[in-house]
Amino acid sequence: MEKRKMGKERIYLRSPNINVCFKAGIAGDFSQDDFRRAIDMASERHPLANCAVRLDDEGGAWYLPGMSKIGFEFFDGASSAAWREWREKTDNVPFDFERGPIVKIGAFRREGSADIAVLGHHILGDGIGYLNLLKDILLALDGKPSAAAPVLPERIAFKDKAGIGFLSGCVAKNLNRAWRKTARSFSNDDYARFFKAYRLENPPGMYLGEIDGSQTMKLLEACRKYGVTVNEAIAAAFTAALQNEVGRYAGGHARLGCAASIRGELEIPAPDCMGNFVSGVSVKARYDNGKPFAENAKAIGSSLRKKLTNPKSRRLVVNFVDLLDEKLIESVSFAAYGDYDNRASKKLGEMLGERACEKGIGVSNLGRQNVGKRDNFSVSDIAFVPPAFPANLVTLGVITTGNRMSLCLRYSKADIDNETVEKIYRAMVELLCEMA
Repeated sequence: MEKRKMGKERIYLRSPNINVCFKAGIAGDFSQDDFRRAIDMASERHPLANCAVRLDDEGGAWYLPGMSKIGFEFFDGASSAAWREWREKTDNVPFDFERGPIVKIGAFRREGSADIAVLGHHILGDGIGYLNLLKDILLALDGKPSAAAPVLPERIAFKDKAGIGFLSGCVAKNLNRAWRKTARSFSNDDYARFFKAYRLENPPGMYLGEIDGSQTMKLLEACRKYGVTVNEAIAAAFTAALQNEVGRYAGGHARLGCAASIRGELEIPAPDCMGNFVSGVSVKARYDNGKPFAENAKAIGSSLRKKLTNPKSRRLVVNFVDLLDEKLIESVSFAAYGDYDNRASKKLGEMLGERACEKGIGVSNLGRQNVGKRDNFSVSDIAFVPPAFPANLVTLGVITTGNRMSLCLRYSKADIDNETVEKIYRAMVELLCEMA
């Protein structure tokens, strides 16, 4: 990998709550050196994990390969809760982009088993990207490291010509013109101060649960029976739980966002590498308690499908960002969640959902993933901890491995209390299990 400039993914760089985390539970006995060797082998396949990020004088951001190294900590005799404590502590420290590391890994050994957690900034990888890194660490730990390194596209360029519309292009030009009148730069020190102030006022929370194998299989069968996808069923159950458990959403519409991978649409497809190749769509969703669950799932799913299957809608955010001044993109988080007062920055924040009048909910479902068979150990579970995206009241991360579905809710404790989040989770799972 050579030095390259950051493109459409730039929007994530200064967000105060955008880290991605995975945890794998393994049944097997491995030493600190075993984990370190496996991490080193996997990072050779994924050089982006050892990158630093630096800004130039014009505001451009660059990936600098080999200028950092994955951070690694090993804990012997750790409890089953140790990875959560490590994740929370590590997540609350801002990354030093210029020096790194921007990816950190913790291994938590117990007699005959261990947990391994991977945490990194979204700028180096989306959910699939970090899952690819974790998979290769597990393969190397099993003594079967992947051979050829996957091709990492130099930029986000699509196979077809479904680009930005004329009106969106005009809006971007006007925003750039307004911004350049009062433009300023933000340093890494500015970001560190902003990050710490935001986290102090908005401590992030996490609720993690799972649907067991038999119930997951029943849910898959029920979705096939009623003609909806699992993602649509989850979105409907999540919307219903929000409306029923949070009073201000009762009977009304909520903004529902859904992450969308664009890895398969690129000129150079990127199924197996790290990197940030994700976009998203949002709709106004409402659950009608007077109708059956399957009917609600079809209605909410139909709204999502219209956008997710339309290339222009699905790529709107990444294509729009590509037209904007790089320093303007960087300023959005400071204006939306800090004390930076700039009209163009705030307007862009509103357009991107960063300054929403009413916070919505978001779903990032990685689908059913095959972690593969291992000769020297077995993978007992994998959990996906998504970013606690500041524009959402609650963000839901979902991953299914084998027959187990892991669900993780992220939120700000300043917006919603732990008890209400637990009620949302239980109401959502109850609806999904009733459908099954």
